[in-house]
Amino acid sequence: MAYGRIYNRAKYRLLRGEEHLNSDTYKAMLVGTGYAFDADQDYVADVVAQELSGTGYARMTLGSLTVTLDDTNDRAVWGAASVTWTGINAGTILGVVVYRHVTSDADSPLVAYYENGPIVTDGNDEAFNIDSTEGLLQFL
Repeated sequence: MAYGRIYNRAKYRLLRGEEHLNSDTYKAMLVGTGYAFDADQDYVADVVAQELSGTGYARMTLGSLTVTLDDTNDRAVWGAASVTWTGINAGTILGVVVYRHVTSDADSPLVAYYENGPIVTDGNDEAFNIDSTEGLLQFL
């Protein structure tokens, strides 16, 4: 998994203490090859036009959220369990957008983007692998 690129609104909300990385509901959505990361994008509604759709695709809730202190490597790490889309046939994946789910696409803020494609979906399983040591985000 590539390192996440953090959206500006997420940086702002993190510094203001408005994101609760180990207790809020965070989800992963897949975007296709038409997506171009823009740090100024704010909400899911800003990227939903590039979201995949098709057999086996749904937004996935991230489970086992953790925030850990790693003094050995001088960092804090936000982690979660990996997720897998089973039997997905929904187009070509360019990357994964992680966001905090509130009530709708219009009020659910984007957190980070992970480019890991292009990957053509063909009915096989596709995973968003989150390393248990490296996590989703690292604060150095």
